[in-house]
Amino acid sequence: MTVGRPERDTYALSKDYIERAARLFPFEHHWVKDGGGKVEEGTRLLAQIKGELVLLSRKGKPVSSPGLARLLAEHINISRDITFVIGGADGVSNDLEDRAFRVVSMSSLTFQHDIAMLLFCEQVYRAYTILKNIPYHR
Repeated sequence: MTVGRPERDTYALSKDYIERAARLFPFEHHWVKDGGGKVEEGTRLLAQIKGELVLLSRKGKPVSSPGLARLLAEHINISRDITFVIGGADGVSNDLEDRAFRVVSMSSLTFQHDIAMLLFCEQVYRAYTILKNIPYHR
């Protein structure tokens, strides 16, 4: 789940990985309207979260591709929904941080939101291929 409508060109690339991953396990992308500051954006995000929240933040605990696969497997094995959130340009609200089951980092670098979404979608697909023993991850 992301804040703000993704740009068309970047989203087309992300959508390819979303569709690939969705053939292996349930996976979809939702976005909420941006604006109004991180408190209002956080309220909109919180209203749509299903299951446990994992917040993606450069301040979070680093996670590897196999580590993301393990995290997904934990939730798949107990049939529990998990929602990953990439916050808005101003970050995320305290309420959203407090609600997070985990805070993970893909990198200590800061990415533009659409690029972060593209990278994360590819990593979810990669994680699913690890779990299914499909020769994509090397």
